[in-house]
Amino acid sequence: MRKWRTEDAAELYNVNGWGINYFGINDKGNVTAMPRKEKGPAIDLKELLDELIIRDPANQIQKVAKAQIASRVISPASMMPPGLTARST
Repeated sequence: MRKWRTEDAAELYNVNGWGINYFGINDKGNVTAMPRKEKGPAIDLKELLDELIIRDPANQIQKVAKAQIASRVISPASMMPPGLTARST
C-alpha cells in the first residue's frame, strides 16, 4: 500500500469541484483558498485559523493565538457604541 498523498485528499474530497480553482491542498496537506485563482497567493486556511489578527479600538494590530481564543470566556458585551444599541420596550 502506498503512502497517502495530497493528490489523494484532493480527489477524495473533490476539492477541485468546490469552486473550480478557488480551493486546493498545499504540500503540507492543508486546504488553501485562492481568491484570484492561479494569479494570486494561496491562503493556507489552517495557518489562518491558528492565529487571529484583529484591530483594537485604537487601530493597533493585535495577534491572538488559537490557544488563547479557546480559553477565553465569551461575554455578552456589545461592540456597538453607547447610545446606538436597540432598546426593547
